[in-house]
Amino acid sequence: YVIPTPILPCDHEYDNACDADCNKCGEERAVEGHKHDNDFDADCNNCGEVREVAATEGALNTKITWKYENGVLTIVGKGKVKNFSAGKADWSALSEYVTEIVVGEGITYIGASAFYGFTKLDTVKLPATLTAIGNYAFYGCSSLKNITIPEGVTEIGSFAFRRSALTDVTFAI
Repeated sequence: YVIPTPILPCDHEYDNACDADCNKCGEERAVEGHKHDNDFDADCNNCGEVREVAATEGALNTKITWKYENGVLTIVGKGKVKNFSAGKADWSALSEYVTEIVVGEGITYIGASAFYGFTKLDTVKLPATLTAIGNYAFYGCSSLKNITIPEGVTEIGSFAFRRSALTDVTFAI
């Protein structure tokens, strides 16, 4: 007769606070997952694991820069904001967070699809230096209800405001 070896309880080991599987026995434990202070915090508060986050500032060229902070996307500099493919602007990863766009004095053109699909956007401030708005620039900005177009704007591209919620458009004089 063989006496069975007793099964001892596992003294579980995990890689970090958010790891669900024991490294020794494979038993799963319930974990809530990673916790971050905000949408752009890279390090998990529980385990320190680093995640990839969207950039919150950058440069389009040597003359134009952009920055995101607290729901506001600000673009400053001199010249034209280039054209983009739909959803491919340098700041497109922020489209679900931006509620306001401020385009600084000196910007003369807002490129095609620059703010394509910014569904939370409800406020846009455009500079007096603006002369043109590209095709699809504000396409799908479904929370945008009103806008003031500066006096110097002589061209608004095709579908620039399509699928927005615009009910009030003011042309500055």
